[in-house]
Amino acid sequence: MSAPSIEECRKYLSNPCEQADGKSKSVVDHLSMLLLKILETKPNNAIDVFEQISAEVKAMPVGGALDPPIKVSPNVEWALDLEALRGTPKPLAEGEEPEVVKAIDGEALKITNFTQEAAMFDAAGIGAGITRMNALSLFAGFRKLANKHPVKSVRLFGKILGLKRDYLICECEYDDSFAEEEPAAEEAAEGADAEASKKPRKIPPEASKTGINKYVYFVADWNDKTKSHDLTKWIKLPNVNPECLMVARAIKKSFTGNLKATIVSFPPFPGNEADYLRCQIARIAAGATVCLKGMFVIDPEAEEGGPAFKLNIPDDEGKGGFTPPTASQFVNTDMWVHHPEYSSILKGMGRCKEPDGETLEDEAAEKKRLAAIEKGEKPLKDMSMDRSLSGMPAWSASRCSPSLRDHSVSMIRSNRWPGAVCVAKGPKYANIYVGTGHKYVTGGFQCFSPPTVNDEYSQMEKGGKEQEDDPVKIKPPEPVEPET
Repeated sequence: MSAPSIEECRKYLSNPCEQADGKSKSVVDHLSMLLLKILETKPNNAIDVFEQISAEVKAMPVGGALDPPIKVSPNVEWALDLEALRGTPKPLAEGEEPEVVKAIDGEALKITNFTQEAAMFDAAGIGAGITRMNALSLFAGFRKLANKHPVKSVRLFGKILGLKRDYLICECEYDDSFAEEEPAAEEAAEGADAEASKKPRKIPPEASKTGINKYVYFVADWNDKTKSHDLTKWIKLPNVNPECLMVARAIKKSFTGNLKATIVSFPPFPGNEADYLRCQIARIAAGATVCLKGMFVIDPEAEEGGPAFKLNIPDDEGKGGFTPPTASQFVNTDMWVHHPEYSSILKGMGRCKEPDGETLEDEAAEKKRLAAIEKGEKPLKDMSMDRSLSGMPAWSASRCSPSLRDHSVSMIRSNRWPGAVCVAKGPKYANIYVGTGHKYVTGGFQCFSPPTVNDEYSQMEKGGKEQEDDPVKIKPPEPVEPET
Protein backbone atom coordinates (compact mmCIF):
# COMPACT_ATOMS: atom_id res chain seq x y z
CA MET A 1 0.00 0.00 0.00
CA SER A 2 1.46 3.32 -1.05
CA ALA A 3 1.84 6.19 1.41
CA PRO A 4 -0.92 8.85 1.23
CA SER A 5 -0.07 12.17 -0.28
CA ILE A 6 -0.01 15.44 1.64
CA GLU A 7 -3.30 16.51 0.11
CA GLU A 8 -4.95 13.27 1.19
CA CYS A 9 -3.60 13.65 4.76
CA ARG A 10 -4.77 17.25 4.91
CA LYS A 11 -8.20 16.27 3.61
CA TYR A 12 -8.49 13.47 6.13
CA LEU A 13 -7.46 15.64 9.12
CA SER A 14 -9.80 18.40 7.96
CA ASN A 15 -12.72 16.03 7.78
CA PRO A 16 -15.25 17.24 10.39
CA CYS A 17 -16.27 14.77 13.11
CA GLU A 18 -19.55 15.05 14.99
CA GLN A 19 -19.20 15.83 18.71
CA ALA A 20 -21.37 14.96 21.69
CA ASP A 21 -22.95 18.42 21.64
CA GLY A 22 -24.14 17.87 18.05
CA LYS A 23 -21.54 20.18 16.51
CA SER A 24 -18.68 19.18 14.21
CA LYS A 25 -14.96 19.69 14.76
CA SER A 26 -12.00 18.39 12.79
CA VAL A 27 -8.60 17.19 14.01
CA VAL A 28 -6.97 20.24 12.46
CA ASP A 29 -9.30 22.52 14.42
CA HIS A 30 -8.57 20.66 17.63
CA LEU A 31 -4.78 20.74 17.13
CA SER A 32 -4.86 24.42 16.20
CA MET A 33 -6.79 25.30 19.34
CA LEU A 34 -4.57 23.03 21.44
CA LEU A 35 -1.33 24.61 20.23
CA LEU A 36 -2.76 28.10 20.64
CA LYS A 37 -3.78 27.28 24.20
CA ILE A 38 -0.28 26.00 25.02
CA LEU A 39 1.37 29.07 23.53
CA GLU A 40 -0.91 31.44 25.44
CA THR A 41 -0.67 29.74 28.85
CA LYS A 42 2.99 28.63 28.49
CA PRO A 43 2.97 25.95 31.21
CA ASN A 44 6.25 24.93 32.84
CA ASN A 45 6.13 21.39 31.40
CA ALA A 46 3.84 21.28 28.39
CA ILE A 47 4.27 17.52 27.85
CA ASP A 48 3.00 16.63 31.33
CA VAL A 49 -0.15 18.73 30.94
CA PHE A 50 -0.64 18.03 27.23
CA GLU A 51 -3.47 15.54 27.77
CA GLN A 52 -5.15 17.77 30.34
CA ILE A 53 -5.09 20.79 28.03
CA SER A 54 -6.33 18.62 25.17
CA ALA A 55 -9.32 17.52 27.26
CA GLU A 56 -10.09 21.15 28.18
CA VAL A 57 -9.90 22.26 24.54
CA LYS A 58 -12.08 19.35 23.47
CA ALA A 59 -14.73 20.39 25.98
CA MET A 60 -14.80 23.91 24.58
CA PRO A 61 -17.64 24.75 22.22
CA VAL A 62 -16.83 25.51 18.61
CA GLY A 63 -15.70 29.12 18.43
CA GLY A 64 -15.28 29.23 22.22
CA ALA A 65 -12.95 31.65 23.92
CA LEU A 66 -9.36 30.60 24.32
CA ASP A 67 -8.48 33.31 26.83
CA PRO A 68 -6.10 32.09 29.51
CA PRO A 69 -6.95 32.79 33.15
CA ILE A 70 -6.40 36.50 33.59
CA LYS A 71 -5.13 37.90 36.86
CA VAL A 72 -7.70 40.50 37.86
CA SER A 73 -6.18 43.81 38.85
CA PRO A 74 -7.13 45.45 42.17
CA ASN A 75 -9.14 48.11 40.32
CA VAL A 76 -11.21 45.47 38.54
CA GLU A 77 -11.75 43.57 41.81
CA TRP A 78 -12.92 46.79 43.45
CA ALA A 79 -15.33 47.48 40.57
CA LEU A 80 -16.70 43.92 40.68
CA ASP A 81 -17.20 44.10 44.45
CA LEU A 82 -18.97 47.43 44.09
CA GLU A 83 -21.23 46.04 41.37
CA ALA A 84 -22.06 43.05 43.60
CA LEU A 85 -22.77 45.40 46.50
CA ARG A 86 -25.19 47.42 44.41
CA GLY A 87 -26.94 44.20 43.37
CA THR A 88 -29.29 43.53 40.50
CA PRO A 89 -32.93 44.57 40.62
CA LYS A 90 -35.30 41.76 41.44
CA PRO A 91 -37.82 40.78 38.74
CA LEU A 92 -41.23 42.14 39.58
CA ALA A 93 -44.04 39.70 40.18
CA GLU A 94 -47.34 40.02 38.39
CA GLY A 95 -49.10 43.13 39.63
CA GLU A 96 -46.15 44.25 41.78
CA GLU A 97 -45.02 47.86 41.62
CA PRO A 98 -41.32 48.81 41.54
CA GLU A 99 -39.74 49.73 44.87
CA VAL A 100 -39.48 53.46 45.49
CA VAL A 101 -35.87 54.38 46.19
CA LYS A 102 -35.32 57.27 48.55
CA ALA A 103 -33.90 60.40 47.03
CA ILE A 104 -30.34 61.22 48.00
CA ASP A 105 -30.31 64.96 47.47
CA GLY A 106 -33.87 65.58 48.53
CA GLU A 107 -35.20 66.41 51.95
CA ALA A 108 -36.38 62.86 52.52
CA LEU A 109 -32.88 61.41 52.85
CA LYS A 110 -29.50 62.92 53.54
CA ILE A 111 -26.42 60.76 52.99
CA THR A 112 -23.13 62.50 53.54
CA ASN A 113 -20.87 62.95 50.53
CA PHE A 114 -18.41 60.39 51.78
CA THR A 115 -16.18 60.57 48.72
CA GLN A 116 -15.48 64.20 49.58
CA GLU A 117 -15.07 63.40 53.27
CA ALA A 118 -12.71 60.50 52.48
CA ALA A 119 -10.44 62.91 50.58
CA MET A 120 -10.20 65.12 53.69
CA PHE A 121 -9.64 62.08 55.94
CA ASP A 122 -6.90 60.92 53.59
CA ALA A 123 -5.23 64.33 53.77
CA ALA A 124 -5.40 64.19 57.57
CA GLY A 125 -3.70 60.79 57.60
CA ILE A 126 -6.63 58.89 59.13
CA GLY A 127 -6.20 55.20 58.36
CA ALA A 128 -8.32 52.20 59.39
CA GLY A 129 -9.14 51.40 55.75
CA ILE A 130 -11.08 54.63 55.19
CA THR A 131 -9.65 55.79 51.88
CA ARG A 132 -10.87 57.21 48.57
CA MET A 133 -10.70 53.70 47.09
CA ASN A 134 -13.47 52.26 49.26
CA ALA A 135 -15.44 55.50 49.70
CA LEU A 136 -17.86 54.54 46.96
CA SER A 137 -18.37 51.08 48.48
CA LEU A 138 -19.16 52.64 51.85
CA PHE A 139 -21.57 55.07 50.19
CA ALA A 140 -23.36 52.14 48.52
CA GLY A 141 -23.56 50.45 51.93
CA PHE A 142 -25.10 53.62 53.39
CA ARG A 143 -27.66 53.59 50.60
CA LYS A 144 -28.63 50.00 51.36
CA LEU A 145 -28.94 50.82 55.05
CA ALA A 146 -31.17 53.82 54.33
CA ASN A 147 -33.46 51.79 52.06
CA LYS A 148 -34.01 49.11 54.73
CA HIS A 149 -34.66 51.32 57.76
CA PRO A 150 -36.85 54.42 58.30
CA VAL A 151 -34.01 56.95 58.55
CA LYS A 152 -33.56 60.39 57.06
CA SER A 153 -29.80 60.82 57.49
CA VAL A 154 -26.77 58.54 57.38
CA ARG A 155 -23.14 59.31 58.16
CA LEU A 156 -20.07 57.33 59.14
CA PHE A 157 -19.42 57.61 62.87
CA GLY A 158 -16.13 55.75 62.65
CA LYS A 159 -14.46 52.53 63.66
CA ILE A 160 -13.87 51.12 67.15
CA LEU A 161 -11.02 48.63 67.29
CA GLY A 162 -11.51 45.25 68.94
CA LEU A 163 -9.37 42.28 69.93
CA LYS A 164 -10.79 39.87 67.32
CA ARG A 165 -12.57 42.19 64.89
CA ASP A 166 -13.42 45.87 64.60
CA TYR A 167 -16.76 47.68 64.64
CA LEU A 168 -17.65 49.81 61.61
CA ILE A 169 -20.36 52.17 62.88
CA CYS A 170 -22.93 54.36 61.11
CA GLU A 171 -24.95 57.12 62.72
CA CYS A 172 -28.54 57.62 61.54
CA GLU A 173 -31.53 59.72 62.48
CA TYR A 174 -35.05 58.34 62.33
CA ASP A 175 -37.61 60.01 60.09
CA ASP A 176 -41.16 60.93 61.05
CA SER A 177 -42.54 57.54 60.02
CA PHE A 178 -40.68 55.74 62.82
CA ALA A 179 -42.70 54.85 65.90
CA GLU A 180 -41.07 53.35 68.98
CA GLU A 181 -42.47 50.01 70.12
CA GLU A 182 -44.43 50.11 73.34
CA PRO A 183 -43.20 47.89 76.21
CA ALA A 184 -44.84 44.51 76.53
CA ALA A 185 -47.60 43.87 79.00
CA GLU A 186 -45.32 41.67 81.12
CA GLU A 187 -42.76 44.46 81.51
CA ALA A 188 -45.49 46.89 82.52
CA ALA A 189 -46.72 44.40 85.12
CA GLU A 190 -43.21 43.98 86.48
CA GLY A 191 -42.90 47.75 86.79
CA ALA A 192 -46.18 47.92 88.73
CA ASP A 193 -45.00 45.19 91.09
CA ALA A 194 -41.75 47.05 91.65
CA GLU A 195 -43.59 50.22 92.65
CA ALA A 196 -45.88 48.25 94.88
CA SER A 197 -42.96 46.71 96.74
CA LYS A 198 -41.33 50.19 97.10
CA LYS A 199 -38.06 49.15 95.54
CA PRO A 200 -35.56 51.80 94.40
CA ARG A 201 -36.93 53.27 91.21
CA LYS A 202 -34.69 52.93 88.18
CA ILE A 203 -33.87 55.94 86.03
CA PRO A 204 -36.01 55.66 82.89
CA PRO A 205 -34.14 55.80 79.57
CA GLU A 206 -34.78 58.63 77.15
CA ALA A 207 -37.13 57.87 74.29
CA SER A 208 -35.91 57.42 70.73
CA LYS A 209 -35.30 60.61 68.72
CA THR A 210 -34.75 62.56 71.97
CA GLY A 211 -31.76 63.40 74.13
CA ILE A 212 -29.02 60.81 74.25
CA ASN A 213 -31.07 58.54 71.95
CA LYS A 214 -31.64 61.20 69.30
CA TYR A 215 -29.52 59.19 66.88
CA VAL A 216 -29.53 55.46 66.24
CA TYR A 217 -26.36 53.53 65.45
CA PHE A 218 -25.76 50.51 63.23
CA VAL A 219 -22.78 48.15 63.06
CA ALA A 220 -21.72 46.45 59.83
CA ASP A 221 -21.94 42.66 60.04
CA TRP A 222 -18.77 40.59 59.74
CA ASN A 223 -18.22 38.10 56.90
CA ASP A 224 -16.05 35.20 58.07
CA LYS A 225 -15.35 34.04 54.51
CA THR A 226 -13.96 37.32 53.19
CA LYS A 227 -12.64 38.43 56.61
CA SER A 228 -14.16 41.87 56.10
CA HIS A 229 -17.28 43.88 56.91
CA ASP A 230 -20.44 43.05 54.99
CA LEU A 231 -21.86 46.42 53.94
CA THR A 232 -25.15 44.85 52.87
CA LYS A 233 -26.06 43.79 56.43
CA TRP A 234 -26.28 46.23 59.34
CA ILE A 235 -27.03 45.40 62.98
CA LYS A 236 -28.90 47.96 65.07
CA LEU A 237 -27.47 48.80 68.50
CA PRO A 238 -29.83 49.19 71.47
CA ASN A 239 -30.73 52.52 73.01
CA VAL A 240 -28.67 53.86 75.91
CA ASN A 241 -29.68 52.58 79.32
CA PRO A 242 -28.78 55.11 82.07
CA GLU A 243 -27.71 52.33 84.44
CA CYS A 244 -25.34 50.92 81.82
CA LEU A 245 -23.91 54.37 81.12
CA MET A 246 -23.20 55.10 84.77
CA VAL A 247 -21.33 51.79 85.15
CA ALA A 248 -19.49 52.30 81.84
CA ARG A 249 -17.92 55.44 83.32
CA ALA A 250 -16.38 53.39 86.13
CA ILE A 251 -14.94 50.50 84.08
CA LYS A 252 -12.61 50.03 81.15
CA LYS A 253 -13.00 46.91 79.00
CA SER A 254 -11.46 46.08 75.63
CA PHE A 255 -13.95 45.23 72.90
CA THR A 256 -13.86 41.70 71.51
CA GLY A 257 -15.88 42.25 68.33
CA ASN A 258 -18.77 40.05 69.54
CA LEU A 259 -21.89 42.05 70.36
CA LYS A 260 -23.26 39.22 72.52
CA ALA A 261 -20.13 38.88 74.66
CA THR A 262 -20.54 39.16 78.44
CA ILE A 263 -18.94 42.09 80.25
CA VAL A 264 -17.18 40.84 83.39
CA SER A 265 -16.32 43.85 85.55
CA PHE A 266 -16.65 45.52 88.91
CA PRO A 267 -19.02 47.19 89.43
CA PRO A 268 -21.11 44.63 87.51
CA PHE A 269 -22.21 45.87 84.10
CA PRO A 270 -25.97 45.30 83.53
CA GLY A 271 -25.72 44.37 79.86
CA ASN A 272 -23.60 42.79 77.13
CA GLU A 273 -20.98 44.21 74.78
CA ALA A 274 -23.63 45.76 72.53
CA ASP A 275 -24.87 47.89 75.45
CA TYR A 276 -21.31 48.80 76.44
CA LEU A 277 -20.49 49.76 72.86
CA ARG A 278 -23.57 51.97 72.65
CA CYS A 279 -22.65 53.70 75.92
CA GLN A 280 -19.13 54.46 74.71
CA ILE A 281 -20.48 55.80 71.40
CA ALA A 282 -22.83 58.13 73.32
CA ARG A 283 -19.96 59.43 75.46
CA ILE A 284 -17.71 60.03 72.47
CA ALA A 285 -20.46 61.72 70.45
CA ALA A 286 -21.42 64.02 73.32
CA GLY A 287 -17.89 65.04 74.24
CA ALA A 288 -15.94 65.00 70.98
CA THR A 289 -18.24 66.14 68.15
CA VAL A 290 -17.11 69.46 66.71
CA CYS A 291 -18.35 72.04 64.22
CA LEU A 292 -17.12 75.38 62.89
CA LYS A 293 -17.63 78.48 64.97
CA GLY A 294 -20.29 80.76 63.53
CA MET A 295 -22.08 78.02 61.57
CA PHE A 296 -24.80 77.80 64.25
CA VAL A 297 -26.25 80.67 66.30
CA ILE A 298 -28.64 80.83 69.23
CA ASP A 299 -32.23 81.22 68.05
CA PRO A 300 -34.02 83.90 70.13
CA GLU A 301 -37.37 82.79 68.70
CA ALA A 302 -36.90 79.11 69.54
CA GLU A 303 -40.00 77.26 70.69
CA GLU A 304 -40.07 75.67 74.13
CA GLY A 305 -38.85 72.09 73.96
CA GLY A 306 -37.29 72.57 70.51
CA PRO A 307 -33.71 73.28 69.50
CA ALA A 308 -32.32 76.54 70.86
CA PHE A 309 -30.05 77.08 67.86
CA LYS A 310 -30.32 77.47 64.11
CA LEU A 311 -28.09 77.60 61.05
CA ASN A 312 -26.46 80.97 60.45
CA ILE A 313 -27.73 81.82 56.97
CA PRO A 314 -28.00 85.27 55.36
CA ASP A 315 -31.24 87.18 55.78
CA ASP A 316 -33.54 88.33 52.99
CA GLU A 317 -31.28 91.30 52.29
CA GLY A 318 -28.19 89.08 52.05
CA LYS A 319 -26.68 90.36 55.28
CA GLY A 320 -25.04 88.22 57.91
CA GLY A 321 -24.55 84.51 57.42
CA PHE A 322 -21.63 82.20 58.06
CA THR A 323 -18.24 83.09 56.62
CA PRO A 324 -15.80 80.13 56.76
CA PRO A 325 -12.41 80.87 58.32
CA THR A 326 -9.14 80.28 56.49
CA ALA A 327 -6.86 77.35 57.19
CA SER A 328 -4.46 79.57 59.14
CA GLN A 329 -7.32 80.67 61.41
CA PHE A 330 -8.34 77.06 62.09
CA VAL A 331 -5.08 76.54 64.00
CA ASN A 332 -6.69 78.48 66.87
CA THR A 333 -9.01 76.27 68.97
CA ASP A 334 -11.30 79.26 69.51
CA MET A 335 -12.53 78.77 65.92
CA TRP A 336 -14.07 75.40 66.84
CA VAL A 337 -17.13 74.77 69.04
CA HIS A 338 -18.98 71.74 70.37
CA HIS A 339 -21.69 70.64 67.95
CA PRO A 340 -25.05 71.81 69.34
CA GLU A 341 -26.97 68.81 68.03
CA TYR A 342 -25.17 66.54 70.51
CA SER A 343 -26.31 67.38 74.03
CA SER A 344 -24.01 66.89 76.98
CA ILE A 345 -24.68 63.98 79.33
CA LEU A 346 -25.57 64.70 82.95
CA LYS A 347 -22.99 63.22 85.33
CA GLY A 348 -25.45 61.93 87.90
CA MET A 349 -28.18 60.70 85.56
CA GLY A 350 -26.83 59.00 82.46
CA ARG A 351 -29.24 61.14 80.45
CA CYS A 352 -29.15 64.49 78.65
CA LYS A 353 -32.14 65.77 80.58
CA GLU A 354 -33.61 64.82 83.92
CA PRO A 355 -37.00 63.07 83.79
CA ASP A 356 -40.01 65.24 84.46
CA GLY A 357 -41.06 65.22 88.11
CA GLU A 358 -44.34 65.97 89.80
CA THR A 359 -44.93 69.66 90.42
CA LEU A 360 -45.06 70.48 94.14
CA GLU A 361 -47.83 72.64 95.53
CA ASP A 362 -45.51 74.61 97.79
CA GLU A 363 -43.78 77.32 95.72
CA ALA A 364 -40.65 77.31 97.87
CA ALA A 365 -40.32 73.56 97.60
CA GLU A 366 -40.91 73.72 93.84
CA LYS A 367 -38.19 76.38 93.42
CA LYS A 368 -35.82 74.29 95.51
CA ARG A 369 -36.57 71.23 93.36
CA LEU A 370 -35.97 73.14 90.13
CA ALA A 371 -32.72 74.59 91.48
CA ALA A 372 -31.46 71.09 92.34
CA ILE A 373 -31.98 69.86 88.79
CA GLU A 374 -28.63 69.27 87.12
CA LYS A 375 -27.93 71.47 84.13
CA GLY A 376 -25.84 70.34 81.18
CA GLU A 377 -23.22 72.23 79.24
CA LYS A 378 -24.30 75.26 77.25
CA PRO A 379 -24.54 74.74 73.48
CA LEU A 380 -21.88 76.19 71.17
CA LYS A 381 -19.18 76.01 73.84
CA ASP A 382 -15.69 76.87 72.57
CA MET A 383 -13.18 74.02 72.49
CA SER A 384 -10.61 76.22 74.25
CA MET A 385 -12.88 76.29 77.34
CA ASP A 386 -12.66 72.51 77.86
CA ARG A 387 -10.80 71.39 80.96
CA SER A 388 -7.13 70.59 80.28
CA LEU A 389 -5.49 67.26 81.06
CA SER A 390 -2.64 67.78 83.57
CA GLY A 391 -0.87 70.43 81.54
CA MET A 392 -1.98 69.08 78.15
CA PRO A 393 -4.77 70.92 76.31
CA ALA A 394 -8.02 69.09 75.68
CA TRP A 395 -7.80 69.77 71.93
CA SER A 396 -5.00 70.18 69.39
CA ALA A 397 -5.65 72.06 66.13
CA SER A 398 -3.32 72.11 63.13
CA ARG A 399 -3.07 72.20 59.35
CA CYS A 400 -2.60 68.86 57.58
CA SER A 401 -0.29 70.31 54.89
CA PRO A 402 1.33 73.55 56.14
CA SER A 403 3.10 74.07 52.83
CA LEU A 404 -0.28 74.51 51.12
CA ARG A 405 -1.13 77.35 53.50
CA ASP A 406 -4.80 78.35 53.17
CA HIS A 407 -5.45 75.57 50.64
CA SER A 408 -4.65 72.94 53.25
CA VAL A 409 -7.15 70.73 55.05
CA SER A 410 -7.42 71.67 58.74
CA MET A 411 -8.15 69.34 61.63
CA ILE A 412 -8.66 69.31 65.37
CA ARG A 413 -7.94 66.27 67.53
CA SER A 414 -9.33 65.39 70.94
CA ASN A 415 -6.75 64.50 73.59
CA ARG A 416 -9.44 63.42 76.04
CA TRP A 417 -10.90 60.93 73.54
CA PRO A 418 -7.87 59.81 71.46
CA GLY A 419 -9.07 59.00 67.94
CA ALA A 420 -11.78 61.67 67.71
CA VAL A 421 -10.97 64.03 64.82
CA CYS A 422 -12.79 66.76 62.92
CA VAL A 423 -11.45 67.82 59.52
CA ALA A 424 -12.51 70.94 57.62
CA LYS A 425 -11.82 72.76 54.40
CA GLY A 426 -13.76 75.93 53.79
CA PRO A 427 -17.37 75.48 54.92
CA LYS A 428 -17.15 71.66 54.72
CA TYR A 429 -16.34 69.68 57.87
CA ALA A 430 -16.65 66.06 58.98
CA ASN A 431 -16.28 64.25 62.31
CA ILE A 432 -14.91 60.74 62.68
CA TYR A 433 -13.66 58.48 65.45
CA VAL A 434 -11.07 55.72 64.99
CA GLY A 435 -9.81 54.27 68.25
CA THR A 436 -10.29 51.78 71.05
CA GLY A 437 -13.36 53.53 72.47
CA HIS A 438 -11.66 54.50 75.74
CA LYS A 439 -11.15 57.85 77.38
CA TYR A 440 -7.74 59.21 78.33
CA VAL A 441 -7.26 59.26 82.10
CA THR A 442 -4.46 61.23 83.74
CA GLY A 443 -2.07 58.84 85.47
CA GLY A 444 -3.62 55.78 83.87
CA PHE A 445 -6.88 53.97 84.50
CA GLN A 446 -7.61 53.14 88.13
CA CYS A 447 -9.98 50.31 88.96
CA PHE A 448 -13.09 51.02 90.99
CA SER A 449 -12.27 50.84 94.71
CA PRO A 450 -13.60 47.81 96.62
CA PRO A 451 -16.46 48.23 99.12
CA THR A 452 -15.76 49.54 102.63
CA VAL A 453 -14.45 47.18 105.29
CA ASN A 454 -16.80 45.82 107.94
CA ASP A 455 -17.30 47.94 111.05
CA GLU A 456 -15.82 45.28 113.35
CA TYR A 457 -12.38 45.46 111.72
CA SER A 458 -12.48 49.27 111.56
CA GLN A 459 -13.11 49.49 115.32
CA MET A 460 -10.14 47.19 115.98
CA GLU A 461 -7.88 49.49 113.94
CA LYS A 462 -8.98 52.40 116.15
CA GLY A 463 -8.08 50.55 119.37
CA GLY A 464 -11.38 48.88 120.04
CA LYS A 465 -11.82 45.39 121.39
CA GLU A 466 -12.40 42.42 119.18
CA GLN A 467 -15.83 40.95 119.48
CA GLU A 468 -15.55 37.56 121.09
CA ASP A 469 -17.85 34.77 120.13
CA ASP A 470 -19.50 32.55 122.73
CA PRO A 471 -17.44 29.41 123.31
CA VAL A 472 -18.88 26.19 122.05
CA LYS A 473 -18.39 23.16 124.30
CA ILE A 474 -17.14 20.11 122.50
CA LYS A 475 -17.44 16.68 124.05
CA PRO A 476 -14.13 14.93 124.64
CA PRO A 477 -13.49 11.92 122.43
CA GLU A 478 -14.39 8.53 123.88
CA PRO A 479 -11.41 6.39 124.90
CA VAL A 480 -10.56 3.59 122.57
CA GLU A 481 -9.54 0.26 124.13
CA PRO A 482 -6.25 -1.07 122.75
CA GLU A 483 -6.43 -4.30 120.82
CA THR A 484 -4.86 -7.32 122.49
